[in-house]
Amino acid sequence: MASAFIAKLMSLEKVVNHLSSANSQPEIPAEFWIPTMITYFKLSFELSWKVMKKHMQDRSIDSASTGSPRDIIKLAYKEHYIDNEQLWLDMLEDKNIMEHQYNDEVSVDMLERVAIEYLPEFKRLLHYLQTLPTDLF
Repeated sequence: MASAFIAKLMSLEKVVNHLSSANSQPEIPAEFWIPTMITYFKLSFELSWKVMKKHMQDRSIDSASTGSPRDIIKLAYKEHYIDNEQLWLDMLEDKNIMEHQYNDEVSVDMLERVAIEYLPEFKRLLHYLQTLPTDLF
């Protein structure tokens, strides 16, 4: 059980690091930078909620065994994995918009949120998860 959590956590760390690197490279032409940021944001979000879900399942939190990303975010807030439930719900909404439409104006606005609000939150979650004991499972 712990090895699956650790594997997911390592994947999350790699993706968050890639998002951070992409964020620090704005001199890359927009036609490459924007899709790269969008891709790493979506991957970071997906891995984040799935890592939280896996850890809660490993802790035998029954309500984590099923659930949509929204349900897991609400549970993660209740279980103190995250401090800002609304920010994570906003991330979910932005991720869903990015999945279904591409609009330069919307994307630039969302990428600003990714850089200023979401990336620090991914890093905070990653740090928190890395401090959790893994020998309890």
